[in-house]
Amino acid sequence: MSRTARLPRRVLVPVAAVLAAALTLSGCAAGQISQTANQVAAIDGANGTSGNIGVRNALLAVPTGATQKTGYAKGADAPLELWVSNAGLDTYKLSGVTSSAAASVQITGSAAVPPQSLTDFTGTSVTLTMKNLTSAVTYGQSVPVTFTFDPGTANPTGAGPVTVTVNVPVAIPAERTGGRPTIVIQPTEGGNVWDSESPESSGSGG
Repeated sequence: MSRTARLPRRVLVPVAAVLAAALTLSGCAAGQISQTANQVAAIDGANGTSGNIGVRNALLAVPTGATQKTGYAKGADAPLELWVSNAGLDTYKLSGVTSSAAASVQITGSAAVPPQSLTDFTGTSVTLTMKNLTSAVTYGQSVPVTFTFDPGTANPTGAGPVTVTVNVPVAIPAERTGGRPTIVIQPTEGGNVWDSESPESSGSGG
């Protein structure tokens, strides 16, 4: 047989091997449920910076109660969660928070932000709550929030007030809530194709 006649056979061998491997992998994946099938990817919060002050990962806390599956209802109170960074040399204090999406924003606790620090504002030392939402806020939506920071009495650099405005989304639960229908996209595979009493399974077949 000539050299040119043998070339197609050499090419077909690796191609057939690749196809067999692909079929084996797809067969192994059939009917399997992903570990993350019931999980929802986390959504990063809002970030904004003005001067030395930065608002980081600002979110409306995961809703609870009757509207948890959709978000916040009109008139509800929504806790704010965020971190605040201070890259300067002055201590700042969160003196006010405003939003067109709420009647008011309540600040409870010590809202100081020391210099050269990253301060947790997620309910540890300070609690921020948007009171009486003016309209419903659902998952995927965000609301404008303005944070005002004032330097403390120890102000060596003579810095002035700083405002940071960001659009804050609703936090997504780590796992989806219950009450949602389960959709079967592929029927469950059967067991062994050989019957337990068949000659092939007992080894007595010809």
